[in-house]
Amino acid sequence: DGTAEQVSARYGHDNRVTRIDADHRGTAAARNTGLMAANGTHVAFLDSDDEWHEWKLEFQLECLALLPRAGMIWSDMAAVDADGAAVPPRYLRTLYRHHAEIDLAGERTQVVFFVMTLPFSDAFFVCAFPRECTQTFQEGHRRAFEFFGGVASRISYDNSRIAVITIGKGRERKLTDGFLRLQSHYNFTEHFCLVRRPNEKGHVETLVGFSRRNFLVPVPKVDTIEQLNLHLEACCRADLTRKLRGKDKTKGELLEKERAAMLPLPRQSFAAHRVEKVSANSLSLVRFDTNDYSVPTSYAHHPVTAVGTIEEVRLVVGDHLVARHRRCWKKEQMFFDPVHYLALLERKPGALDFARPMEQWELPPCFDLLRRRLEAGMENEGVREYIKVLRLLETATVRQLAGAIEQALSIGATDVDAIKLILEHRRQEPLPLFCLDGHPHLKSVRVPGVDLTIYRGLTTC
Repeated sequence: DGTAEQVSARYGHDNRVTRIDADHRGTAAARNTGLMAANGTHVAFLDSDDEWHEWKLEFQLECLALLPRAGMIWSDMAAVDADGAAVPPRYLRTLYRHHAEIDLAGERTQVVFFVMTLPFSDAFFVCAFPRECTQTFQEGHRRAFEFFGGVASRISYDNSRIAVITIGKGRERKLTDGFLRLQSHYNFTEHFCLVRRPNEKGHVETLVGFSRRNFLVPVPKVDTIEQLNLHLEACCRADLTRKLRGKDKTKGELLEKERAAMLPLPRQSFAAHRVEKVSANSLSLVRFDTNDYSVPTSYAHHPVTAVGTIEEVRLVVGDHLVARHRRCWKKEQMFFDPVHYLALLERKPGALDFARPMEQWELPPCFDLLRRRLEAGMENEGVREYIKVLRLLETATVRQLAGAIEQALSIGATDVDAIKLILEHRRQEPLPLFCLDGHPHLKSVRVPGVDLTIYRGLTTC
């Protein structure tokens, strides 16, 4: 690539610079060769695709002089594109963390990584979640085991608070209930790294950086995190076709062998969820993970069981599922389902246009047309009649009800009973006709007619 000629042209006259030509054996071999040839008191590495600030070495030497016990010092760096713009300006500060930034629905969002790797095949699985917690920890395991097609019999962990309550002597640990539930489902053996021994999980740390550099550059633009995870899974599957140095088979072929030593997947998939006993307040809101979610007003002040998964929050009263919401991973947000408040608004129709749960509720244009016709024909009672129509959404989807409203308007019907009848009729599926073709044995069957004259006796009684 012209490197030798460039070095000779730039530093050939400087007797402090020695150029060593060697066969290409990788970055590590090149650095080791340079280390053995060096005779100075300090060593600094400058890769071919890096540039130093003029003051870098001087500043680092001053830091080493102030810290005589330090044996090595390193700094952050800025990754730059072809135009020299920093992307991002503090590259290493994020490179070695278990998170990355993505463009989620047009908003720059931080996600965390779950990484699991296998020792024999070197196959690995990576997925992203909005936040690090027990549910994402459990869900990451479920997805990784299904990706590998088996369960690793022994898994090494760092001492995360998600899995460990207290650390004892050596490798003694008191484990959390969430970790024990996961372990009892898959029946694997845990192995926790010793405190302050980062070398025991260095491979995983390396894979975090590898995944970020190879799978998330440039910053991916997605509508949902699941869309990102589909991309990451595809990247992990593509990596299985790679053959490592010193191996005669690909990662995928080695994984096939490794499955023989793995535990089988349980028949029932693991459900990663969090269950809390809560109570609905006077606004028919239930608080779960700092966010408020609505339930129907008839359940205000009732005890509620909140079940939170990765994607949704289900709210249960007794043995009835009364509400479900898409889970929000932000903090202190409020989520209303307008349908939950229609029963209350039917008694107070004047609040329909001012109630907070109704804000930003977008409905098809036929709903507005229906309301105008109802208010024109029924005056003050028109709003109440319109709310009764909206309450049909308690058992129907917006699309289904919109179709029924459009059909009712086309025939000049506006009352709730007519719309309900149309809605029920559109739901019904006609019974298929039974054909005798292919059933010759049924052609000889004769069903006698029914004598309906016996019902005339009822009129004489």
